[in-house]
Amino acid sequence: MILALGSAADDTFLHLLERLRAADGAGRRVAAVDVVHLALAGSFRLDPRDPASGTLRVGDVEVPWGEVSGVWVRLPELASGAPDDEGRRLVTGVRAALATAVHGLRVPVVNPPLVEPSNASKVAHLLSLARRTGLAVPESCLTDEPDRAAAFVAEHGGDVIYKGASSAKTWVRRWDPARDPARLPLIADTPVLFQRRVDGPDVRVHVAAGDLHAERIDCPAVDYRLAPPGTVFAPAQVPERIARACRDLSAALDAPLLGVDFKVEAATGEWFLLEANAMPCFEGYDRRAGGAISASLVRYLTGAPQRPARPGRSTGGAD
Repeated sequence: MILALGSAADDTFLHLLERLRAADGAGRRVAAVDVVHLALAGSFRLDPRDPASGTLRVGDVEVPWGEVSGVWVRLPELASGAPDDEGRRLVTGVRAALATAVHGLRVPVVNPPLVEPSNASKVAHLLSLARRTGLAVPESCLTDEPDRAAAFVAEHGGDVIYKGASSAKTWVRRWDPARDPARLPLIADTPVLFQRRVDGPDVRVHVAAGDLHAERIDCPAVDYRLAPPGTVFAPAQVPERIARACRDLSAALDAPLLGVDFKVEAATGEWFLLEANAMPCFEGYDRRAGGAISASLVRYLTGAPQRPARPGRSTGGAD
């Protein structure tokens, strides 16, 4: 049985769930569980002395834990939407229990929830990835001190971008000398990550169960996710050194699905690592790739052999 754990409000979760259901064959079954529904109206019982005896129930879905042969999981952050403290404790406990239980399974999991905690802090994340891979990263400054930020901007001649420093989704912006100096005092309440702007295309590399799927994005805006007119998406060729580093990261992080972001400097051709996300939103890339990413993941979840137990890790990263 393939267990899909996530949220019906998450397009990425629904995307791979649809592909898994389409590929359901040879007597396999896909059980989909909305984690919010589970927390509010279901039950999850697991004896740590006998994990195979556990059972997850919600609505008319019942999942004997011992029959799970693969897991597609994207656990949503639930506590902020709870109506009161009791609700927050309940959903936090359910999420933590599921994360721990899934992490301990010896079956293919995309992705084990307790992997790569550094994505909650972008600079720590970049330094960790750089040490692991030897790849270049842009000159960076994480600060909540306006004077320090101003000095970094001046050091790079104003050719700087900035973005949020946590795992929460924020938009990348280019330094605007007419507007941003007056706004620098605002960072005293929220640290901001400043980086030297790398002039050139973006490349997103998805590692999916060892397969590489890369896309180049040429965009007139600093943040291609806004997809302004003139944005061009096209398959990309990845140098062998970069491909090897991406696969090594996937293996080291125990993340069969990994979205790795690069900037390729137009003047030099050098690849600069921006981040590696163990919970990427990949459905748009997959649609443009004709379903190649999801096909790799479906093969992994439905056909891979059992894996050894995973080492314990701290809770981490988000989209």
